[in-house]
Amino acid sequence: MYGKSWFLMLALAGTAWSAEADRSFQAVRADGPIGLDGKLDEPVWRKALAFDQFYIQGTGEPGFPTEAKLLYDDDALYIGFRCPTPPGGAVTARETKRDGKVYSDDCVEIMIDPNKTGDRYFHILVNPNGAIMDRFCDQGGHVGDAKWNGDIKARAVQGDGFWSVEVRVPFSTLDIIPGAGRDWGFNFCRDQRKPNQEASAAGGEFNVAGRFLTVQGIDIPLERYGWETSPPTVETRRDGAKIKADLSTRISNLAAQPQSVRIDHALIGPGGAAVA
Repeated sequence: MYGKSWFLMLALAGTAWSAEADRSFQAVRADGPIGLDGKLDEPVWRKALAFDQFYIQGTGEPGFPTEAKLLYDDDALYIGFRCPTPPGGAVTARETKRDGKVYSDDCVEIMIDPNKTGDRYFHILVNPNGAIMDRFCDQGGHVGDAKWNGDIKARAVQGDGFWSVEVRVPFSTLDIIPGAGRDWGFNFCRDQRKPNQEASAAGGEFNVAGRFLTVQGIDIPLERYGWETSPPTVETRRDGAKIKADLSTRISNLAAQPQSVRIDHALIGPGGAAVA
């Protein structure tokens, strides 16, 4: 059982959160190497932007002690979690496959809106085995595309009374808009299964892009990780009794590595009907 002083401390932390819910956080650039071994023991993690107030989904009450940390360098974001096991609890970790049922285990969730759209973001889950599940989300979080797989690396370790994880997310795997602002949206979440509790750093919200935490100051030339497209062109020609149309869009890949992209075209006819 937790002591009364522990609950009092969390209650006071919740009051502090209410006062700071809308403030922005300053990103921290890594000034040393990160080994990505899940341990978070490199000196650079001591200087990271840290979030240690997590709130239970649906109640806003303080959750189990959890700490998430964020760093970046010229190529990627680095996210670390340390998740102490609550008294009487246990770690659940069965899934080992990519895009398996990671959500059924203890896991951490990372939500990244690199363009601060409040609408579109990337959702990454990692369990204590280091298994990854990821997807792209749209319409504020109501629609998810599990077919998206980012170039994401993660390692986790289980220690005495805790588990921890380090995650690397390259900028080149994110849909960064050239010339967008330097404000990013983030959410950091923890799912504990025994006992069951789901909590987040964004006041207990999960897949609500408009409530993500604002992080400023990721100070690198993000343009080299973006895509640029020109307006589509249409060429029509007669083919017997039919008229055929060719649609094309010029795409410039500004990313730091080769990538593939899918482009869908549609012709909108009279009255707004999609005719092709």
